[in-house]
Amino acid sequence: MRLVAHFTIPGKPVPKGRPRTVIVATAEGVRRHTYTPKRTRDAELLIRQYAQLELRDWQATGPLEIHCVFYFPRGKTGLTKTIPGGHIDLDNLLKLSGGDALKPWLDDYLIIRLTGSKEFGKARTEIGIWEVL
Repeated sequence: MRLVAHFTIPGKPVPKGRPRTVIVATAEGVRRHTYTPKRTRDAELLIRQYAQLELRDWQATGPLEIHCVFYFPRGKTGLTKTIPGGHIDLDNLLKLSGGDALKPWLDDYLIIRLTGSKEFGKARTEIGIWEVL
């Protein structure tokens, strides 16, 4: 394997939000509008900005391995005291950081291994991308 990039996104990790649908009444009738939540869009943009600094003009052409580590501060009570990130699902964190935010550089089908973990520490997300040779 060859390391392509390793970068850190500061701040609390954000999980991929579910698409939202609203019904809008118009003169022509009722229309449905589906959108991505702002929090998800903002997090995706931030990840892309940090990825751009590392990846620049690189384009994936073969199989990839991506590893993400999500760091959360330890809470004082409840689940956030014992489980990093509390109720935040690891798979939703991986959907955003390990795939969707990196689309300008790679296609999901190229990812043959996607791993992740939630840890206690200063709030941040670390992403490593390797080409599998």
